[in-house]
This record gives sequence, C-alpha cells and structure tokens, in this order.
Amino acid sequence: MKSKLTPIWIFIIMSFFSCEQVIPYPYLAKEDALIEVWCELSDADSAIVNISKLFAITHEHRDKNDYLDALDSDLQFFVNGKEVPVQLLTSSKQDKYKVVYPFQQGDKISLICSAPEMPTVTASTQIPYAAPTLIHDFRLTKEQGTLSGYLVLKDNPDTYDAYEVNIDLVEHYTQFKGDEIVKTGQIRHGAYTAIPGVVQWAQFFDDTYADKHSEIKIDFQDLSLFYKPGVVMIDGEEIMMETWVEARAMVSVLSKELYYYRLRTQSHSMSPSSYTNIIGGFGYLGAKADVTSETLKYE
Repeated sequence: MKSKLTPIWIFIIMSFFSCEQVIPYPYLAKEDALIEVWCELSDADSAIVNISKLFAITHEHRDKNDYLDALDSDLQFFVNGKEVPVQLLTSSKQDKYKVVYPFQQGDKISLICSAPEMPTVTASTQIPYAAPTLIHDFRLTKEQGTLSGYLVLKDNPDTYDAYEVNIDLVEHYTQFKGDEIVKTGQIRHGAYTAIPGVVQWAQFFDDTYADKHSEIKIDFQDLSLFYKPGVVMIDGEEIMMETWVEARAMVSVLSKELYYYRLRTQSHSMSPSSYTNIIGGFGYLGAKADVTSETLKYE
C-alpha cells in the first residue's frame, strides 16, 4: 500500500513548488512609502530642495497607481532657527522647491517635510567655514601632453574638516596654415577630482590625511591633455598647432553629512543600505563652502 501512495505524495509536494503557483501579496499600505529629500547647499543666494517618495516594497508587488499619485508635499525651511519662504517650482509625484536666501558660511539649516499618508521627516546641517587662505599654494608644470604639480592647503589643525578638490582645465588651440589662422577652439575637461597622488573622478578626503598638521600637500601626476603643439596632418595638409591651458584649483569644505553621503555613494559595496541624515525618511541635506584659486595660464 505504501508503494502505491508514494507517487501521489510526490505529486502533491511538487505542486507546491510549481512555477505556475503565485502566492498573492497582502494589501500594501501606502504608509510603507518614505519621503526622500535631496538638497545640497552652499554659501550662495538660493538652494533647490527635491522631494519624492520611496517605497519599501519593490515595484513588482505594488499597484502602479501608487507611483502616479501626486506627492502634495509641504516644506518648512529654517535658517538659524527662523523660517524662510519656499517657492514650489514643480509639483507632481516629485516636488521641487526653491529657497531664495543669502546663505552664508556658518548658517544652521533645518527643514521639516510632510506629505499625505507618509511619515513627516526632518533634517539639519550647517554650511561649513572655508577660510579664504585655505589654498596656500597651487602650481602646475606643462609638458607636451600632460600637466603635473601640486596643491597645498593650509588646514586648521584644531577642527575636523573634509574636502573635495577639483582641478578645472580648459585647453585652447589655434591652427595656422602658413601665417593664416584657419581655426580656433577650446575643450573643457570638466573637473578632475583628486586625492593625494591619484587623479580620478569623485574622490574626497578628510584632514586625518594631514595627521593634524597645518598643511596638506596634494600631488597631481600626469593630468592628460588633449591637444599637443606642433605640426598635425589635417585632410592631408600640414597644419601648425599652438596650444595653451588655463587651470584653477577649486576646494570645497564639506559638511559631515555631505562628506559621509558622498563616501557612501562612491563605494562599490553591494549593501542595499546608504547613508542618510533625513530622520524618518531617506536622502540627504548637506552643505559645502568653496574656495577658488587664481586661474593660471600655461603656454
């Protein structure tokens, strides 16, 4: 008897694991949605606050209408404890606000954001201080196809600071045929962002690198240039190329919130978690203050 029942039990067990079986999800409350806030401040005259919603359950198991509903958010924005007006620029399932205010270094910023059927979120940050004397020395040497050099920051050893360093390059060229100028132009590299000794995109560092000394030296090695002076062949003709480069260093002092967020986003970790200082939600409210060197010209 036992041998005759075995195929039946096998069939019953296999039916539970059939690919055709779909276990329906229970009703998903809208309360599992969180408010996302994205805002990066600087010592400027305005700021943009982007607000959207993030669902804790992936879209495959949600009603599509959840993503179409208007956000209808409400934003309160405070500078040094005083509420300032906000202007709603666009409104739909994602809202964008503009804050017009003469932001200054040292300002303490906070916000409160709410939306129907979602938890209210709060966040705060402070625009950091960036001394005008932060850039102590900036020098580059131009070889035929590269730039090399260094940047020295005069760091404050009594404070914890985090930095983003960019070298902005613009290459100019003039093409001659004999004594006649046939073409001029330029190419902007964007911004090379650097950590000591390495030229990469999207790299940041804190002043623990300096071991709390008063100076941080950052070496730049072989920043690649596009144009090279000399004779080039264009459409079978010899054309003389003259080039020059304009370069400047841009240093941003980052708030701890912005620094931690950028460190996290540049990580290649597969972890689903991410840094956020939005209490009750997701995203970040961060700030920075910029110092820019004089523009240097290299023939």
